[in-house]
Amino acid sequence: VTSGNLTEEPIVTDDIEAFARLGKIADYFLSHDREIVRAIDDSVVQVFCDQPTVLRRARGYAPIPILIPKPESSQEPLEASGIAVGSQMKNSITLCRKNQLFLSQHIVDMQNPLTFQLFKETLRDLQEAYQSRPSWVASDLHPDFESSHYACTAALLQFQIQHHHAHVASCMAEHGLTGECLGVSWDGTGFGTDGTIWGGEFLLASETEFARVGHLRTFPLPGGDKGAQEPHRAAMGVLHELGWSVTDDEVVQTWFSELNRTRLTQLEQMIATSTHSPRTSSMGRLFDAVAWLLGISQANSFEGQSAMKLEALAEESRSSHAYSVHITPDGEVDWRPMITELLHCFQAGEKLTQIARCFHNTLVDTIEQFVQRTPNRRIILTGGCFQNRLLLEGTVAKLKEYDLYWHHRIPPGDGGISAGQAYIAQNRLR
Repeated sequence: VTSGNLTEEPIVTDDIEAFARLGKIADYFLSHDREIVRAIDDSVVQVFCDQPTVLRRARGYAPIPILIPKPESSQEPLEASGIAVGSQMKNSITLCRKNQLFLSQHIVDMQNPLTFQLFKETLRDLQEAYQSRPSWVASDLHPDFESSHYACTAALLQFQIQHHHAHVASCMAEHGLTGECLGVSWDGTGFGTDGTIWGGEFLLASETEFARVGHLRTFPLPGGDKGAQEPHRAAMGVLHELGWSVTDDEVVQTWFSELNRTRLTQLEQMIATSTHSPRTSSMGRLFDAVAWLLGISQANSFEGQSAMKLEALAEESRSSHAYSVHITPDGEVDWRPMITELLHCFQAGEKLTQIARCFHNTLVDTIEQFVQRTPNRRIILTGGCFQNRLLLEGTVAKLKEYDLYWHHRIPPGDGGISAGQAYIAQNRLR
């Protein structure tokens, strides 16, 4: 028995639709005469550091409100309500009313027309249920997100919120934080204020503004978004940044023997000429690259698959060793020493479990080193990469002397983006 939907589609809510859409994949249907009013998925919860974290907020959790700090007594009470329309992936909607955030159920990914219809129905349901007439709308900075397009059509006060700032703010909202925090916001992708693809960010952030104080060294990603499904693209970008040619005979034999040589040449030319090869600071894509280079992942059939394989491999080792990493004075995390050492260990025949564990250890050490550079004692861990148990629990263990915050009730991934957008927009109005 499984949920009644196709991959990346909403839950089916009536028998006729179920027979039509699921008839080719289901052997049996269990029916009932009770109407399904709303398509709500199963929630997913995982325990980190002996505390539950909601990874997918849906049945049983949505739309239980998140209380946020009220305005100070010297300020006027804020009556205006608004909506935040979330991200493209793992979409959710948040209705903000006074000091409450009503976060909707998980809506799936927005490319599908059926999902977009569910998005509009959920938006209508929230407004009707809480008798709200929004005066503002908050959306992602990315110009091509379906949710952003929808927001732009609304005759409301507009707020465009940078993706990784929204991640940090979502964690701040659930913990009731105001003022500056150092946010470590690591995920697969997010549109940056400079028009590039971010994803390995250190942000000095508040409930209204942020400054990018550090980030992963960028590398080219041939094909752009295709890199999320095809990890060899990120691997090629990483090797190119090391000064290696992906068409070199030894490199091909070691890492790309299964790929067409002509295709390799085309991808290398794309990188060399910066053709459809945006540079990215994505930690998620760095995980993909390492998983490919270790030979444990050839494709991502779902988001985070390569990273999950790498984490599972690392859990089999107890090594405490870490590779080298360099942080420049302006906050750029240069991963090249780490990857160079990792590849040498791979070529020397070291156990993959140990290499994977050392990679994780290095990322934890990187966070510790960066945090030690800042006087801020409040640290936020957010973004999809912090669904990784080794990364989150390792960082928590290293930073015991700091005021450390991570997610519990709001998802750390894109399912929590709308809550962060709403928290920022509401506070900008104050």
